Order: sequence, then C-alpha cells, then structure tokens
Amino acid sequence: MNSRNNPSLLKILVATIADAIVLRSTNHRAERKAAKITAWATGWLALLTGLLIGVGILQWQTLDAQYNETVSEQRPVLWLENMPLSAPNIPTWVEVGGDSGEKLGQIVWEIPIKNFGRGFVKSGRVIRYAKLRNEPEERIPPGQEFTPLEPVGPGQSFLVSIVFHTSMTKDRFDILLKTWAGFTARVDVSYFDLAGVEYRSSMCVTTSQDKIAELPVRGNACSYRAFVN
Repeated sequence: MNSRNNPSLLKILVATIADAIVLRSTNHRAERKAAKITAWATGWLALLTGLLIGVGILQWQTLDAQYNETVSEQRPVLWLENMPLSAPNIPTWVEVGGDSGEKLGQIVWEIPIKNFGRGFVKSGRVIRYAKLRNEPEERIPPGQEFTPLEPVGPGQSFLVSIVFHTSMTKDRFDILLKTWAGFTARVDVSYFDLAGVEYRSSMCVTTSQDKIAELPVRGNACSYRAFVN
C-alpha cells in the first residue's frame, strides 16, 4: 500500500515545487515591473522638478532684469553738459599781476555738469585734477581731498570750477589754448541718491583749437589714444 501511495506523494511534491517556482517567477516579474514603474516615475519626477526649477530661475531673472531696468531708469546720472564745449565753457585767463611789470594770470575753467537721470542727488563729493601740456597732472587745489557736492535734482546743472595752480602770461595762454591738449581737466564725482545708493562718474576734457573735446578715462587717468593718429 505504501508503494502504491508513493507515486501520488511524488506527484504532490512535484506539483508543490512547480507551484513554488511559478509563484517565485511571478513575484520576480512583478518586482521587476514595479521597479521599472518606480524608475520611470522617478525619472519623470526629476525631469518635472528640473523644469520647474528652470522656469523659476527664468522668472527670477526676468523679474531681476525688470527691477534693475526700473532702478536704472530712476537713478541720477551726472555727466558733462553741452559737449563739445565752447565759449564760455573753455579755459579763461584772469590777470593776477606779476613781477617787473610782466602781466601774469591764472587759468580758470568752469566745467558744466548736468544730472541727466530721473533720480535726485542727495549728496556727494567732487575731486578735480588739472594738467598743462607736457606737465604732470595735479589735484586742484593742491592738498584738498575733495569738495562737497550740493543736492542736484533731475535736469539741473552745476559748474565745477578748476583753477590751475600755474600762473602764466597771456601769450603763453593763447598758445596753449590753440594747441591740442594744451589744457586738460579731470573731474571725479561720487554721489548718492535718496536711498543712499552710491554712483560714480569720471569725466575728462581737453582743449582742441579753441574748443573742448571729451576724453575717455582709463584707470585713474585721461586717455589720449583715441585721438592720436
């Protein structure tokens, strides 16, 4: 009787093992399918997150550019007025006397500066430099650190007065005035708007045949290269 039942037990054992193999295979396929779904979802989530971050950055850059443009439009801008300058905004010779009857004079240059911006200049300071042809640049007046700047509204102008330290005869003045770069002046202005934001302008002008030419400023000096052939 045991011998007759052994085939049945063997069949049951084989069937049980087969069912276990099928179940394991099914579970493995399900696990792989779930892993694929998870990887797919993770990939799309990462892509969506990246897109959202990119859109956010673009929106921030757009808003930042709009803000900067608005601020730029509302800021004060101090720069040279009426360029190219001509009389009366050219150097003038003012007699101060002299020894042995020789008439000497000081060179006075009134340079007009205008607020071309829409913002209000609350305060600031002006540093002035002067240079005669073939001579080194000097601060005007010598030893003075800066001159305070009074408030300047939009569209308003003011004069920066530069008195050259060297006195000279009227003949020498006339020659230098007709000589290229006979007189050169540099004006550095740092100024604040109503919000306390600081701005800087550095301007340079030189004489050219009874007229005034604007020079670029490179570093802390006027540059003549653009006007040299």
